[in-house]
Amino acid sequence: MALVLRFTQILEFLVAKGQATEMQLSHLIKVSQQTVKTVVLQINQELIDVVKIHYQQHVYRLEVLDFDELELLLAGGMKAAADFSSSEKRMAYIAKLLIDSGTYHLIDEMSDVLAVSRGTIQKDLKKLSLVVKSYHARLDSKPNRGVRLLASEVNKRLIFVNHVYDFYQYELGYDPKFFSLLDTLYDQLNLNAGQVTLLERELLFSIHRISQGYIIEEQIDNYINFASEQPNLLVFFSKLEDELKRNLTQYEQDFMAYPLNMNNNFPFDTRLLNKALIHRLINQITRDIFEDYPIQINRQALIDALQYHVTFLINRTVCHYQEKNIFFKSIQARYPFAYQLAQITRKSIWQVTDLMISDIELNTLAIYFELLLSKVRIDSPKQVALVASVGPAVRQVLSHQIQMIFGEEMAITMLTEEAVAQDFSEYIAVFTTIP
Repeated sequence: MALVLRFTQILEFLVAKGQATEMQLSHLIKVSQQTVKTVVLQINQELIDVVKIHYQQHVYRLEVLDFDELELLLAGGMKAAADFSSSEKRMAYIAKLLIDSGTYHLIDEMSDVLAVSRGTIQKDLKKLSLVVKSYHARLDSKPNRGVRLLASEVNKRLIFVNHVYDFYQYELGYDPKFFSLLDTLYDQLNLNAGQVTLLERELLFSIHRISQGYIIEEQIDNYINFASEQPNLLVFFSKLEDELKRNLTQYEQDFMAYPLNMNNNFPFDTRLLNKALIHRLINQITRDIFEDYPIQINRQALIDALQYHVTFLINRTVCHYQEKNIFFKSIQARYPFAYQLAQITRKSIWQVTDLMISDIELNTLAIYFELLLSKVRIDSPKQVALVASVGPAVRQVLSHQIQMIFGEEMAITMLTEEAVAQDFSEYIAVFTTIP
């Protein structure tokens, strides 16, 4: 199974980027560069009719031979073929068992079904416990009764979609009418491939859960459904209700629409923005930044720059939607100050929402800060202030030295010591002989 995961990680990265260095793939799958060569060779042998990875001057490039088959493989086809020698497959089986039943299950029973030792199951449960913890869920264990999963219905579905579905998608069988409804919806909404894949898997599993009597009965905290009034989606839900012969709660519809609310690439009503939450966040962010860095930040500019990004970022974090990591450590190295501001913002978001954003989101956030900082640099008047009680000759020497540092295009404003109480925010630097 480790090999299947490496196949998937390398192919997903090459699909996103087109090419990668040996070092990038080595960091990606956490093996040596020599092992990367071996894995790439295996990909070329196993998927000979699907892809070809070319290697030249320490760079790997992807050539796709069968786009449809590659899409199926990356959508979970490779994981579905894995066996129980894989810890991840065993964890998926255990999670599925606990989600489906909602009751306790004995470790010995799992051990017999999966044909592994009791100790191996306990190790798998320990790993699974860490996974579900990030969903505000936990594994409850009792002697002679076994283990059960304690989680909200929303988080049970998210755990299944994100960690189980790829392994057991082919066990979910549905009426062809449902797929016909889905195809119509995809065409009407003009969705991209990623949205289609995620929407299909979560809808299929949601319908499975609803048919079993499990209903979402609470609002999803900090999440906004921007598609709540989308006409085509409402028609789809109406037809789905007819097929299921039951009404869908607003909370169910909000959850089912979550793949449409992960990115700002779908028409949405800006009036649905949670202005109160955004303002609380921006206030916290500016306070936290100023505490570490005494720099002046235009609060409205920060709101304009971040309000949509932060809103969708929170949606992704709530739903544990993970963007592909195409930056690695290059963002931190290239934009160190913007990255530090992003780290402060991550802490601010956690303080306000109790949500911890991922390192991938941190990279994207740093880019937004760099863009904001770049705009400030471009828009700011290029001038410095010189406050000195000296004669004209000395002032001329000081001005010359300042221009040697900043360039001749820098405007220098001469001020007397009486000006020390004024607002210097319009200057990018102040030189003074006055204490």
